[in-house]
Amino acid sequence: MKRFFIGLFMAASLTASAQVYEGKVSYQKTEQPALVMEYNYPPDLVESAIKQKMEKIGLKAKSSKGFLVYSGATISEISSSPMDYAFKVERKSRRDKNTSIVYMVMNGANALSAESGSTNSNGKYFLGNLSPDIESSSLEVDIKAQEDNLAKAEKKYKSMQDDKADMEKKLRKLQDDLKTNEKDQANQEKELEKQRGVLEALRGRRK
Repeated sequence: MKRFFIGLFMAASLTASAQVYEGKVSYQKTEQPALVMEYNYPPDLVESAIKQKMEKIGLKAKSSKGFLVYSGATISEISSSPMDYAFKVERKSRRDKNTSIVYMVMNGANALSAESGSTNSNGKYFLGNLSPDIESSSLEVDIKAQEDNLAKAEKKYKSMQDDKADMEKKLRKLQDDLKTNEKDQANQEKELEKQRGVLEALRGRRK
């Protein structure tokens, strides 16, 4: 059973790292080795997920020319030694705004190199397994958007209720005015008959 779990973990590690490849990115005015990963999410969402993940382990980023920089940081999943990490997240292309390319630069005693095999492998696993964090961040964005939609729907419903109350108030006033008008008409009809009678009496006095 123990071998099964070890094998399962290794398979998962290989699957994740297989999606990450080694490349280069322009950082601090030089082309530097980087681990590269593609995610089917927009850049702002991916960058937010990286920040949140790093904050969970007590690390806060400094922004520098499009990079999230973590100087002298210890990411235990990658190395027990402090290193400098820099992440760059960019849109894959102008047309594809919902796909991101993530670059991770590692500098330090165990920097990304042919000699630092374990750090390299751990870095690939770390970068390749950001999906749960990104999905969680995406879910929070969706929840916030739905909360906004619900708030708008509730506001509109309340407005409609207020409009109904106003219309009912106007209707009651119209009904009262109608009753008053009907009563006034009845009184005026009596007055009209009275005036007709007076007129007829006056006409009857003609010679």
